[in-house]
Amino acid sequence: MIAFNRPEIDAFGPEWIEEFRFHAAKCRLEELKYRIPALKRMADGMDISRIQDLNDFVPLFIDAEDYKSYDEAWLDDEAYDKMTEWLDQYTTVDLSGVDASSCSSLNEWCALLMKNTGIHIVHSSGTSGVLSFIPRTQGDCIRATDSWLWNYQSFADDATRLFKPGDKKQHHDLFPFLPAGQYG
Repeated sequence: MIAFNRPEIDAFGPEWIEEFRFHAAKCRLEELKYRIPALKRMADGMDISRIQDLNDFVPLFIDAEDYKSYDEAWLDDEAYDKMTEWLDQYTTVDLSGVDASSCSSLNEWCALLMKNTGIHIVHSSGTSGVLSFIPRTQGDCIRATDSWLWNYQSFADDATRLFKPGDKKQHHDLFPFLPAGQYG
């Protein structure tokens, strides 16, 4: 990863930055489309060689409803093996070797996935009342925390900010977690 400070980024100019973002997004799509089955299905449904700008990537965003597309009966029936199989299509981490058939609660399932794969399950019911399950790697969680800390500090120039993404300084957060350490 290459990091630039704000004056360096501004010196590149908006056209260069837009072009950089576009090429980075195309490279990332090429890398991930074979590793995330849900993304591959969407990419196969369109001619990705015709992507000309960042707006062309929008149809490839995984819709929030997709993270609720499991059979709700699986939760009632404690069919966490089926939940694991379903979740496997939304992550780069291979979940096929995880045996969740003995899990008897959502907390057990989340703890099993964390222990065996390092996947954190972010879940929320939003306004629909149907739980969404979003798999996050440890790296995803670190980037989310970095982003959260970066965005919620006071506006200041780069030299006086308390935190910059990638900092190795220790920081303390207060955040509500569920019993097994998952967050929703």
